[in-house]
Amino acid sequence: MEDQDRVLVAQCHFVVGELLKACWIQPDSECQSFLSYSYQLSTVQLHLWGRDEACVKLSAHFGISLEFRENAENLDQAIQHFTRALSSRPLSHPERAMTLCYLAHDLQARFHRRNDDADIDAAIEYYRAAARDPSAPVTPAFLKELVISLRLRFEQRRDPHDIDEAIVIMRQFLDAHPAPHLRRITYLGDLAFLLKLRLEDSSGRDDNSDIDTVINLRREAVALQGSTHPDGSTTLTELGAALRARFEIRRSTDDLEDAIQCHRDGLASSSSHSDRLRALTNLATAVKIRFETQGNVDDLDEIIQLWREEASLRTDVDRYGTLRDLGGVLEVRFDKRGNKDDLDEAIQHRREAVRLYAALDSTRSQLLRELSYSLRERFQRIVSAADLDEAVQLARAALVPCATEETGTYLRDLATNLQLRFAHLGHPHDIDEAIELYRKVLVHDPPTSLTLSNLSIAIQYRFDHQGNPDDIDEAVELCRKSLDLSPADHPKRSVLLINLGAALHSRFKQRASARDLDESVDLHRQALQFDAQSRSTFLSNLADVLQLRFQEFGLKSDIDEAIALYEEAIRTRTRHNQYRHVVLHNLAYALLRRSRKGAKDIDRAVQYFKETLDARAPPDPRRRNALNSLAVALVERFTQQHHTDDIEQAIRLSRESLDLCPDPDPNRSLYLLNVGNCILFGAKVSQSPADATEMGISKLREAAEYGFCAVGNRFTAAGQWIMAHILNHISALDAYRTRIHMLPEMASFSLNLNSRREVLTKGEITSLAASSATFAIQVHQPEVAVEFLEATRSVFWAQALSLRPPIEHLTNVRPELAANLNALSRQLELASFRDTLEASPTATQSQLISAEAETARCRKLAQDWQATIAEVRALPGFEDFLRPRGINSLRLATLRGPVVILLANESASSALILTSRDVVHLPLPAIKVPELEMQVQHLPRSTANESMTRLSAGRERFVQKSTEETLRIHLADLWVKLVKPVLEALKLEKSSVPPRLWWCPTGIFTFLPIHAAGIYDDKTGTDCVSDYVISSYTPTLTALLDRPPVPPETDTLKMSVIVEPHAPNCAPLPGTLTELSIISKRIPSSELTVIHSGTGEQVMQHLRQSSIVHFACHGVQDANNPLDSGLILSDGRLKVSRIMQRGAEDSLSSEGKGTGMLLAFLGACETARGEKGTPDEAMHLAATLLFAGFRGVVATMWTMDDRDGPKVADDFYAHLFKGSSSNVATADLGKAAEALHLAVANLRREPGISFSRWVPFVHYGL
Repeated sequence: MEDQDRVLVAQCHFVVGELLKACWIQPDSECQSFLSYSYQLSTVQLHLWGRDEACVKLSAHFGISLEFRENAENLDQAIQHFTRALSSRPLSHPERAMTLCYLAHDLQARFHRRNDDADIDAAIEYYRAAARDPSAPVTPAFLKELVISLRLRFEQRRDPHDIDEAIVIMRQFLDAHPAPHLRRITYLGDLAFLLKLRLEDSSGRDDNSDIDTVINLRREAVALQGSTHPDGSTTLTELGAALRARFEIRRSTDDLEDAIQCHRDGLASSSSHSDRLRALTNLATAVKIRFETQGNVDDLDEIIQLWREEASLRTDVDRYGTLRDLGGVLEVRFDKRGNKDDLDEAIQHRREAVRLYAALDSTRSQLLRELSYSLRERFQRIVSAADLDEAVQLARAALVPCATEETGTYLRDLATNLQLRFAHLGHPHDIDEAIELYRKVLVHDPPTSLTLSNLSIAIQYRFDHQGNPDDIDEAVELCRKSLDLSPADHPKRSVLLINLGAALHSRFKQRASARDLDESVDLHRQALQFDAQSRSTFLSNLADVLQLRFQEFGLKSDIDEAIALYEEAIRTRTRHNQYRHVVLHNLAYALLRRSRKGAKDIDRAVQYFKETLDARAPPDPRRRNALNSLAVALVERFTQQHHTDDIEQAIRLSRESLDLCPDPDPNRSLYLLNVGNCILFGAKVSQSPADATEMGISKLREAAEYGFCAVGNRFTAAGQWIMAHILNHISALDAYRTRIHMLPEMASFSLNLNSRREVLTKGEITSLAASSATFAIQVHQPEVAVEFLEATRSVFWAQALSLRPPIEHLTNVRPELAANLNALSRQLELASFRDTLEASPTATQSQLISAEAETARCRKLAQDWQATIAEVRALPGFEDFLRPRGINSLRLATLRGPVVILLANESASSALILTSRDVVHLPLPAIKVPELEMQVQHLPRSTANESMTRLSAGRERFVQKSTEETLRIHLADLWVKLVKPVLEALKLEKSSVPPRLWWCPTGIFTFLPIHAAGIYDDKTGTDCVSDYVISSYTPTLTALLDRPPVPPETDTLKMSVIVEPHAPNCAPLPGTLTELSIISKRIPSSELTVIHSGTGEQVMQHLRQSSIVHFACHGVQDANNPLDSGLILSDGRLKVSRIMQRGAEDSLSSEGKGTGMLLAFLGACETARGEKGTPDEAMHLAATLLFAGFRGVVATMWTMDDRDGPKVADDFYAHLFKGSSSNVATADLGKAAEALHLAVANLRREPGISFSRWVPFVHYGL
């Protein structure tokens, strides 16, 4: 082809390309004739000059293109023609640059349609090539197209080089068009837009200086346009947007105010519908930012007005977004001002938004979700069940079209609505479904601290209404996990702390663990430090737990602080606030409780309770609690001010509250209790007091026996029922019996040892033994008094012993059931020795989770054990299996001699003398409890020579040493007022071979040396207990039953002697070596095992194998934790708890206890000294060894002199082994008490031996 022909072909291709491009861009009928004629002419020219076959085919193919002008293939074909034209135009061709621009333009257009990266890359390269072509200048329009292409690719790939190049080109344009050029305003806007894009880029390259340039460019455009320019409104709006952007960066209030003014000016100058809509939107947005920053509620008024107008201007197609925004800001204004009309209008707009947006996609889900939220908010303020039902329905509907990645959010919303409906209407299926939905969220989304916390709150709700202990443990565990997942700076950490505190608060109400309550207080205090915005709520939460702690422990500073916190919380809440009445109610209770301590708060309490009740109109489910609370306050005011109207109103209100709490409900017991109390108080002014009393007591009985609630609530109700004895009501004995039967459940096996012991230190439990027995005596039932004392004392040991049940007979009847019970008992016993870490201040949440999981396992074991016991009791002949022993069984403890139970009471002390025939009540009117308390204070804690005692060094000395004369006086006092009357009642005389007698002291008597009471006068002679009887002690009657039998005297006995003369950090005990030497002479070496400076583990291994175990070492009684009391060995303290644990391990062993563990001699200090807080629990080493299986124990009530150990041991074993030979050790272990009796008598007769040296030695058991 000739050059001339090639040029003509290129021109034809170019023309065809232009025509096709026109067909694609502008397919209207006006250009139909011209385009058809031009196309046909160009096609003819291609036929004439196009010599190759491809060109001919190409021309023929395009013959039908005009019929499909809107088809994208036209654009493809245009690009092909421009590409052919470009290939035919060499670099020097004057029209090459124009062809490059046209081709680039069409490639850019195709990129818009197909988003093919290759098109935009090629377009940019062709534009750049055109700009570099020296043959012809490129028009500004095509350079702007290059800028557009660079911007498009930047938006696609975020390559900063693209936006930088575009900005450079636009700056060149701007520089080339100074004012007053007409296009400068356009270029100012284009450059500002590009700079804004770069500013918003997430690459972080910019130093934010671009925003200043953008604002300057926009300001210049505004100035050039003047006030009458048709685009003035748009430019002002864009300037306002730029100022808003700079405010977000630098937080300058001036920028925000300038932005608002620009938007106001833009709105005022808007001339078109679209300009006004844009101006309204931007002004509302800017004012909303100012409200969120400064909190001026008046701004909300303007925002609402602007969005109302915007909504009126928009068509149905795009109005839903404005309605959505308008609904949101109306809700905010409602929250600030409390005008119900705002909330109603918000719901109306949200409904309209849902109606207008019919597409089933994620936007519709969001609209449904927001409407559901608004209805939920209205329900919480107005309590309309219809609103809440609709909120639930909408939340369900929102789940259908929601995006998969948002499913978790919508599941949470539905769960929240169901949880709220349960809280207000109490339908169990709602909370069950809510919990299941929260669990699905955990499956759908990775666990987060907030998701776990939400689930924990729902489970806690269910626990509060249904009382399942598994629920509250899971709630606590989930709360701990949520805290573990959240770093210290987590924005919601305060909420997580509060939730855990609330769960522990709830668990305390069921289990009364002081650790739970103290941790809850600490968590609420921590939360206050994190979140200032929620301070009011957090203040109230902290006040709640402080009030509860005051209720339990009575510390006045707790209730004073709680009231101050409530009052501060109320000051920060407006009167319409939905939570104000919750805080007001709790404040009223705090005032009520403080009024019981003498404060003048009762009238305020009643006033606040009435205000709360007024806010809880039917059918609000919280109304029953408000009714009950007001009734309680009115009763209290009646007791203080004696207004008959108060008690009459209280009775009516309490009955109404009970009617609103149908069975089953874990709170019903409390409502029954309050009704009963109200009626009993009303009986004082009733016209039919007998009927009223009967009705009131029946309600108290029902409350105490109501099984669907925590044992603590029933225990409290039984305590109120017990007060019936004041009214001389016959049921008081049943009340005591009911309360006593709850003691094992109060000290449940699900608790570890320390926790069980702590439960038993509570005053209402420690006083139960004396009060119940005293009442039984008053109604002339001494046998019942004995049963009550047996069931209320040494509960700790009774619980432990029940885990070693007698199963021989059961094995014969139901061997598989016996085996199951035995296995469960052993597992449960070992589990009770677990380390819970609860007391450790350094324990992490993960460690606490693990410890509480073990607690849950232990509780499950306890439940299985209880169920198995119930199964056993269902068998004929096993109805009383492991039930408290009755009097007929307890009398068996007297087969070897009488047992004297000593009972100290503020009103009247007495003795119950139990023989094989009957129980005799012996009043002791001369015994006064205050005098006994003084005697206990004067008892010696040490002998005259402290350095010579076997008391562990380093322990605090709490009292000064008593004098010999003081002790002489106290022993004489005990003789005259207590012991001599008992001996006379038993008609006992002095004897050289005195009979056995067991003392079973209770309360303060457990600290007194009853066995040593007497007149010790050098002139007139001696008249004392040991002249009449051989004394032994027993913590309970049961401790004398089911003991191992005494082996025949001919049996060979194994003995272990443990001596520790040089314990770490203790004074040396040279006497222990002398003691060992003496013992070695009394028993053949083949039968004797000596552990000299051994470890605790070595000692424990020999306990079970030895018939007799003798300790000669230091001992200590731990006043803070009696379970840490013990014997001091070479490797430290052998604690009570460790000996107990070994007993459990031995019972689990297939070898059993063997033939050992018959007699223990504790030649150490304080081995029979109990704990002041729980004197009836016998928390000392002597009792521990009885529990571990020993038949008898020799111990000391206080410190012993190291010099006396060898003397007492020599005489003791001389009598015990007097039938032994040099090769065979035989002894009558039934004479251990007699042996100690003689040994102490010999010590007493030695010159210079003080009371404090011989009195401490005592014998426990058989």
